[in-house]
Amino acid sequence: MKLAISFTSIDNARRNLASESNHWNFDQLRETSQAVWNEMLGRIEVKGGTADQKRKFYTDLWHALLGRHKLDDVSGDYPDNTEGERRGNFTIHPKFKIRTLPKDQNGNVTFHMYNSDAFWLTQWNLNVLWGLALARGT
Repeated sequence: MKLAISFTSIDNARRNLASESNHWNFDQLRETSQAVWNEMLGRIEVKGGTADQKRKFYTDLWHALLGRHKLDDVSGDYPDNTEGERRGNFTIHPKFKIRTLPKDQNGNVTFHMYNSDAFWLTQWNLNVLWGLALARGT
């Protein structure tokens, strides 16, 4: 099964899939995904500690890395839910709009739009990860 995601439209989901995975080779996708994750998780090497402590550390690192999501599609389209009635820190009845990122002379977006849920319940991921990463000599 292939799965495509877009925060803006079904057509953009199809374009994203065609751009990011234009083949049906599951083993190739799995190997590529594992290589990316091993590279990301391998940036920090844990020395010492028990197997359970290492597992906890790498689980927290994985959760922290998952917290940042690219919102724009291969087309440069992204969802904008910032307009609407504001009540305190909340937008009530947001107006959904699709906006498009600026592109360079080759048609590539010049930057990406990101969202993050890594700060939601940070006591379960970032705060633990930071505490473990900053611990010295233990």
